[in-house]
Amino acid sequence: APIRLVGDMHGQFFDLMSMLEMCGLPSNVESDVSPGYLFLGDYVDRGEYSCEVMLYLISLMLTFPEKVHLLRGNHECRSLTTHFGFKEECVRKYGLPVYFRFIKLFQYLPLSAVITNTCGKYLCCHGGLSPDLHNVKEIDDLNRKDEPPMNGLFCDILWSDPTDDPQYGIPPKEMTAQQIDTVLGGQFVPNHLRGCSVSYGYAAAKNFLEENDLLCIIRAHAVQEGGYFRHFEDSLLECQKSIDDGTINDFDPSLYIPRKLPAVITVFSAPNYCGRYGNRGAVLTLEWDELEPKVLQYDCVPSPRPKEGNPSREKLHLTALMEACPYMPSTFRDFVVIAGRMGPAKPLHGYKSNSEASKALEVC
Repeated sequence: APIRLVGDMHGQFFDLMSMLEMCGLPSNVESDVSPGYLFLGDYVDRGEYSCEVMLYLISLMLTFPEKVHLLRGNHECRSLTTHFGFKEECVRKYGLPVYFRFIKLFQYLPLSAVITNTCGKYLCCHGGLSPDLHNVKEIDDLNRKDEPPMNGLFCDILWSDPTDDPQYGIPPKEMTAQQIDTVLGGQFVPNHLRGCSVSYGYAAAKNFLEENDLLCIIRAHAVQEGGYFRHFEDSLLECQKSIDDGTINDFDPSLYIPRKLPAVITVFSAPNYCGRYGNRGAVLTLEWDELEPKVLQYDCVPSPRPKEGNPSREKLHLTALMEACPYMPSTFRDFVVIAGRMGPAKPLHGYKSNSEASKALEVC
């Protein structure tokens, strides 16, 4: 510290430039204590200017090598960039050899970082924790110069989520006492939303922080309405209410020891994600002598659309399908494994026979 933490950008180049204009660029002067930048991954795919985002960030790294650092996100890999737009964009603008050089670059990006200030240490990564991660130093033992697998520590660091993500979970005020107990007391469960990796509960995050002498986990990976989210705080508040009124009797009291910081904070820096979410973007700033990160929120800025003409009906359908499948397997073996997890196909409702359903699909 001091350092600014930036979440997903996903090819939104003009929003990146607007954010940097508001925050300012770092300095190479030793006496200058202006904050540097740590980007938490997912620079490419979905947005139309992924190449420009990557090229500009590389330029910043070369200009300010001690002040600008990039971590790897789950989209910095061959399989996802093939399905979610970066490969197509890169080939169209610069050719296939440049795309392969980007892939090589992605494989050299670090998977996590530890930030230190006078208050303690913060772990930063794209996704989060793993049941296979017990010590931060274990991350150094990974061979990161490869494609991420669909399970295990390498996968989880890039893909895992807290169990209380507000975009997909039940709001704490609407949870039953049992559901709150599961969110707070749970360790790791399969991440059905992503199709791979795990989700981790408050107990898992709290135990990991205490065992590694960390203050907080700061990650990206998930769009947030306000650009950032403090995980588990609302659930802890509702849990305390349930304990007070006697709804929960067997809750582990050690989990409700007040914390100065939330166990996990998500930051997402792409405002109006995919041009339709309506969310704000945010950047966190960790100062040298302050415990709480400062939050800067901002809205999207106008950006020109590439001149490609109107997309065909088939391309629109394909885009909708891809956006509904967050994890795309890179090998046929992985595809078979995921299909097996999904179970047997269910018949279409409202049709008396499979042949009748098949005819309906042919019409569609």
